[in-house]
Amino acid sequence: MRPAWSVIGNFARQHPWIQLPAVHICPTESIPTQTYLTLDSYQDGAPGTASVSGNVFRDEGCATADGTVNVNFDKLEGGAWTYWRARAVFPAQGDYSTSESNYHDFEIKPVPAPVPTETFLTLDSYQNGAPGTVSVSGHVFVAGGTTPATGTVNVNFDKLEGGAWTYKNTASRTLVNGYYEVLNWAVGVGQWRVRAVFPAQGNYASSASNYHEFSIQPVATNAFITINQVLPGQPGHVSVSGHVLRANGTPAMGTVNVNFDKVESGSWTYKDTASRTLVNGYYEVLNWAVGVGQWRVRAVFPAQGDYSGSESDYHEFVVNAR
Repeated sequence: MRPAWSVIGNFARQHPWIQLPAVHICPTESIPTQTYLTLDSYQDGAPGTASVSGNVFRDEGCATADGTVNVNFDKLEGGAWTYWRARAVFPAQGDYSTSESNYHDFEIKPVPAPVPTETFLTLDSYQNGAPGTVSVSGHVFVAGGTTPATGTVNVNFDKLEGGAWTYKNTASRTLVNGYYEVLNWAVGVGQWRVRAVFPAQGNYASSASNYHEFSIQPVATNAFITINQVLPGQPGHVSVSGHVLRANGTPAMGTVNVNFDKVESGSWTYKDTASRTLVNGYYEVLNWAVGVGQWRVRAVFPAQGDYSGSESDYHEFVVNAR
């Protein structure tokens, strides 16, 4: 739209004295706004935290305004405690007028220093086995005395693997009058270390016991074999069976090798092996083919898992032609 006046052509050179009429621009009225803020929550600490939310509306309706709002925090200083207030300020922008929320006050209190603690662990016993077991116990006290702490303690087990300590597992226990225990915790063969860690919780600071090392040895075994039957022929056949037992007489688990040697040119020569998986410590080899001649057989249980190796005695037999 053209203003109330207009200039056509170039009059500046012909009539330099011409006075152009003044142009008046009517201001546009800004849209009033209302700003609101809610103090949702605040938390003591160093530092503490505060959460706020709110809205900016157009005029007195429920239509929202667009733009940027500033949430300002003021601090009262010089007192024994720290007091804050927050308000939201919507600055004039676009077609909107400025507005501000009410102030909302809140107090942030310092959190008391955590209570120092001391954690102790005793290595009560450990036992070789498949797997082995270990039992530990201990206390967590307020530092400098025997006042029991409350909470949960973690008993961590590390194993020496490849020349370095490797974390394996954790037994968590709830303190009872500051006391805890872990009984018959399963551990495999090898070098171990254990310590108790009391993590920071409640009003307590964290602490940890010293490490305690222990070693679980392989379980000793005994292998046995019996020749049950020898049948002549070309080839002949032999049947054997036996057991592999722990030193205490309970059955071992794993694989056993039944090795067959034959006399050739006056000396024993290894010929072949029948491998069997133990079932409740028992194994058998039925109707194994063997040629005519002098033989011997024995069971070899190689070291495996948590078990040490063992071998049965040799048992000799002869296979005749029919």
